[in-house]
Formats: sequence, C-alpha cells, structure tokens
Amino acid sequence: LAGIATFRSNTLVGSGITLSPDGDGFFTGITTTTSFNVGTGITFSSSSASFGGGLLQETFHNDTSAVSGTHNHDVLTYGMVWNGSTNAGGSFVINIRGDVNTKFDSLIGIGKVTTMTIYSANNSSSNYMSAFQIDGSAQTIKYSGGSAPSAATGSGVDLYSLTILKTAADTYSVFGSFTNFA
Repeated sequence: LAGIATFRSNTLVGSGITLSPDGDGFFTGITTTTSFNVGTGITFSSSSASFGGGLLQETFHNDTSAVSGTHNHDVLTYGMVWNGSTNAGGSFVINIRGDVNTKFDSLIGIGKVTTMTIYSANNSSSNYMSAFQIDGSAQTIKYSGGSAPSAATGSGVDLYSLTILKTAADTYSVFGSFTNFA
C-alpha cells in the first residue's frame, strides 16, 4: 500500500501492532522510541513508575513475614523496593529475579543501572542481610566505608541500598550502603 489510506476500523499491522482510525497505536512486546511526548502524565503498568504532576512513584512490596534464609524477590511483581515490616527472623539472603520464569538479567540492558532498596525491621544484631544474589548467583557488594556489615543494628529499621550496574550478560557491579533508622 502506497499513499494515503482511510480505514473505518482498527487495522492490524503485522503481529502485535494495531492502529485505530483516530490515530492511536497499540503495541505488544518491546517498543523502542527515541523520544515521545506525554501530555498530562503517563503510568507504566504493574511495578514500574507513575509520572503525573512531576512526581515519580514506585510501588514496594510490604512483606509481613519474618525473613530468614534465602528470600526470592520477584521484581516484575513487586518492583525494586522490599519492605520487611516484621522483625527479621535470622540472617537472610535477598535473591532478586524477574519472577519464577524470568531472569532479572533479561530485564536490564548492558550499560544500564538500577537500584534495589531493602528495608528490614530488626530487633537482633544477628538478623542481617548476609548476602545478595541476582538470579541465584551471589554478588560481591562494594560497600560504602569499605566493609560489608557483619551484624544488624538490633533495633529500628536497617536499610540496604544497592546500586546495580550491568556490565555484561549475567555480570554486575553492585555498590551498597547500610544505614539504620531508629
């Protein structure tokens, strides 16, 4: 088809692209753009971000269980913030993944960066995050101040902020900070 065409109903263009008569486009899968104009706001689905009125918002998972052992955190379901609102039940490992069927590695491109934030209510210095994993693989965290925490603070809420840089396939540089709020 060359030139200008007028359609009375939706037009399917290939697989997963539909154009409506009023100019709206509907796309499935990954869409890459160099720029786009958003009028009054945009909301990304599920656990992503919501823009509107200039305020960036992200959902968080409020986990009411006493975390201990290895905890799988599905970022496609819960986003990049985990809030353990019940005191930790022992030392723990946070393993981030897309979900049970999706690797985190497939969600972030090489040369991209993101942040995982972990809040852990705590009443014992023995109950701290002893390791961090991505897709089940242990990560070496370079902590602010030069050393990893070897104990929790024993009161209040411990905060782990982890900046994740993807440097190659399944390869990350992770930079962390550990803070307590009482």
